[in-house]
Amino acid sequence: MKKFRYALVVGALVGILASLIIFFKGLAIYEVLAYFCFWTGLSLLVSYTYFKAGWLKGLVLSEIFAVPVLLPTISRYQGETLQYIIINIVLINGFLGMVVGYFNGLAAEELGEDASYSGDTLKIIGKAVLSGFAIGLIGLIGISISSAHLPVKFASLFHWMALSVVISFLNVRLKYWLAGMLTVIVVMLPTVVLLMERNPASALSAFLSTAILGAALGAINGKIARAGAPAAAGEI
Repeated sequence: MKKFRYALVVGALVGILASLIIFFKGLAIYEVLAYFCFWTGLSLLVSYTYFKAGWLKGLVLSEIFAVPVLLPTISRYQGETLQYIIINIVLINGFLGMVVGYFNGLAAEELGEDASYSGDTLKIIGKAVLSGFAIGLIGLIGISISSAHLPVKFASLFHWMALSVVISFLNVRLKYWLAGMLTVIVVMLPTVVLLMERNPASALSAFLSTAILGAALGAINGKIARAGAPAAAGEI
């Protein structure tokens, strides 16, 4: 629980800073709340995945999972789209990701945490990407019905593959279907918050469907692409 509290505090503090940046850029309260949820959730992912936590881990995860949050807000930004992407993804988002990774790394060192795992890394990643691709195709059915633009569809597919890899490398004592569901909820929550502004019914539908797909992805990865040994990751 100490690690959990530490990750929440780090994520909340960075989330407040990110939210203030977004607020002063003129975005609405829903966007501000979405960014706060994003950084709090990201801190938990950095803390609870295998591999030693550090600035590089925070940087990589922050860049990967920022895309679904940034895409819906680009059109509302008062300025050039390219400038917006460079400032937020490459600079601000990357820097804050390194901060999250660095401080979670300090917590791991303080707790003397072992970041080792059992398994072949490349093989696990390969299987996780394939299962994420399959679940992502199912998720695209709902997106296609909503007539989303092609870049959003590609972003969604990539997002599921990245989520699948993260789920496979979770270091938690939970059943894999539950770990998968909770991970997807944590990552998708900012997007759901953004949808709440425009269509609450759609937001609820997206929340439920992604939770179900996350549970399915976790169950699949628990069978074919699991990084942790049964005693360490998911077999309670």
